[in-house]
Amino acid sequence: MNVIDWIAIGFYFGFIALSFGCFLFFSLNYRKLGEKTKIQLAFLIFFLCWGIASSILLYFDYFLTELNPVEGLNHLLIWRISSIFIMGGLGTVIFASENGVFKGKDYYVFLIGYLIFFCIGIFHPDVLIAETFMLLAMGFALFIPISYIYLAYKFPAARKNIALEFVGFVIFAIGIVMAFAPVVEAFLPLIHELYLMSAIIQILGFSLFAISINRMYFARTT
Repeated sequence: MNVIDWIAIGFYFGFIALSFGCFLFFSLNYRKLGEKTKIQLAFLIFFLCWGIASSILLYFDYFLTELNPVEGLNHLLIWRISSIFIMGGLGTVIFASENGVFKGKDYYVFLIGYLIFFCIGIFHPDVLIAETFMLLAMGFALFIPISYIYLAYKFPAARKNIALEFVGFVIFAIGIVMAFAPVVEAFLPLIHELYLMSAIIQILGFSLFAISINRMYFARTT
């Protein structure tokens, strides 16, 4: 591994610490809240799942495969386990967002579509095709920021926090997509720099997202 890889590893460790830190911080606040909701529980699962998934992916990318896509074929089980946690983390937020907007009247079509494409990706033997399906699944996850636009329209008083939540999630999603196999294949000569930028962008988006989540769902008024 070169210097860029070790810098990236440092950022990924920072992201993992941020994920688990948010989970612990919000868990403590959740216990003290008088009124508990599905969306709060969904975000707790989201932060926990991303902490676990990122830990596994760090081990997979840098210590098992050393960013060699071919070598990844020999460790598909590890990759699939991390993907399951990613699916669970985003899936819970899609469910909570969809429930908040449609109250189940749309039969959770976005969640179901997301799960179908993600499951196909997880079990497909070709990693490039698998992550292509996962990118398609992210199309259904776009409902999350779209739901924020709706909520900003419906609740004008919370627009600033909703806007921060929207921006944070979009930046975070861009960071995630940058590390997907189809994108990596397109910029293979810059794979080390791509992973470093992905880590930095994820931390930025995740931090903004966490700040907005705290303000909207976990801040105590007393």
